[in-house]
Amino acid sequence: MKKSVFIFLLSVIFVGCASYSAYGLTHLEPEPIFSSSGEQSLCIACKAYNRFDCEQFLGRNLIEKGYQPIQITLRNTSGKTYVFDPANLSIPLANVGEIAKKVHTNTVGRVAGYTLGGFLLSPLLWIPAVVDGIKSKEANEMLDYDYHRKIAKTQDLRPGDFYSAVVFVHCLDFINNITLTLTEKGTANIETLPLIVR
Repeated sequence: MKKSVFIFLLSVIFVGCASYSAYGLTHLEPEPIFSSSGEQSLCIACKAYNRFDCEQFLGRNLIEKGYQPIQITLRNTSGKTYVFDPANLSIPLANVGEIAKKVHTNTVGRVAGYTLGGFLLSPLLWIPAVVDGIKSKEANEMLDYDYHRKIAKTQDLRPGDFYSAVVFVHCLDFINNITLTLTEKGTANIETLPLIVR
């Protein structure tokens, strides 16, 4: 009996702990996009993540939580510097902090479960409660850092620059045909680009 409890405890400590693991973004293959004025100013690719992409690049299935991640890769093929601002996409964006909180590991619930088990079965279950509580907190901090690193931010795109980032949209707001408005740096010139999210 004691041996089986010991094996159970070891498996809980080493297998059941919360974690966060995700790969870095890879550049998509951008295609030439023509502005409303007919000039080729950038090459752009937009990809709507599926469940597999969400788990691979974001460590969680966000679609299940009601959010559609879209990866955008831009390459400036013009001789001008543009300012990319995700707020200038023609689709309402979801807040990354709100999303991260919704997909956090439930530290309180996990620790409470172990603690209750400790009261009912053995106080030795309190050890995994402490370990898992610490691991859950670390996993949530890593998730927050990674999401804030991958989220699209205002960015200068100099000639030849590549930029890849993710935006989040509520699934109910997702559409495939959107536009992006860029401003030429140092001028009032704007370029409106049609995008197709694949």
